[in-house]
Amino acid sequence: MTKQNNLVNRFKKEIQLDEQIDDKEFLKNLKRFISENEHYSRPPRPAKDLFSIMDEVATRLDAEIPSNRAIPTGFKQYDDTYGGLIPTEMLLIGGRPSMGKTQLLVQMAINASVHAPVLYCSLDISADLLAQRFIANKADIAIEYLQLNRLNGDEKYRIQKAIKSMQDRSLLISDENRSSIDSLIKHWETYVVEREIKVMFVDYIQLLGEAKYNRNRHQELGYISQRLKKFAQEHDLALVVASQLSRSVEMRGGSKTPILSDLKESGALEEDADKVAFIYRPEYYGLLEDEHGPTEHIIRLIFAKNRIGKSKTIFLKKTRDFNRIYSVDEVIHTFIRGTRFNEFEDENPF
Repeated sequence: MTKQNNLVNRFKKEIQLDEQIDDKEFLKNLKRFISENEHYSRPPRPAKDLFSIMDEVATRLDAEIPSNRAIPTGFKQYDDTYGGLIPTEMLLIGGRPSMGKTQLLVQMAINASVHAPVLYCSLDISADLLAQRFIANKADIAIEYLQLNRLNGDEKYRIQKAIKSMQDRSLLISDENRSSIDSLIKHWETYVVEREIKVMFVDYIQLLGEAKYNRNRHQELGYISQRLKKFAQEHDLALVVASQLSRSVEMRGGSKTPILSDLKESGALEEDADKVAFIYRPEYYGLLEDEHGPTEHIIRLIFAKNRIGKSKTIFLKKTRDFNRIYSVDEVIHTFIRGTRFNEFEDENPF
């Protein structure tokens, strides 16, 4: 029996479980079944000789060619420690509401777009509203001034300058949020292939769904994370996925530092991710100083898992309006809006 015939028979058996199924439901099941079993039509990758692989690695090292083709995040400590965003890897960034997950992804997308084409997939914010965050970041303007359209002449000039600075970059925003992960992946795949996307952001995974698991959220999220991981591997993507954390963080005493068990609704997220990092701001919980010093504007990116290599905490800092995130060892010019005039201030992280 051929693989194709075996696949047809498997599908017939599954559909016969419910003889009352209508045409619409039948087509839905058919599309889902084909998507899940698409590996049947693909030839397996041949095994590789270990010596040949080792020789290729040695050749790259001798030529000083980067082996991982990592895309820089723009955060010096991150890039020095982990090399950047690694193709085929899934980085899961978890955090409680208001910690700054979306803002961190926006900053990483802007930084990565200097080096490679980027696709940002927003599941809860429209493309228009998300674009305002990108503008606020590049123009260094508080987001509320944009949303209320309370801009002075200098701010309008900086917005035009910020927009022009993005003109030659390839950064796409998708705000499609249909529930099926399989249909979404097919939608994203079009842009990944046609625009040669190298970095993809998904904000955030708990908003994704798959109808066949509507009674078991753990299995549903497990399937979704596996599909995302497989998608990254097939298309050689560096994949960054935001995730909500459970309320157990807030119930905990002390510093309320997140841990792996706080990942909401599924342990499969931890298993499938190559790296798991938590965004954490001690200042948010009223901790103005800790063992590392003053916490004002400080963001910790706590790596709780790294499939290959060490796990460290990366220290970042936000501007006072939270429209930019940067390395703690980087001094930036922050725009301060005065009552009668505008001025720039050098903001020193420490």
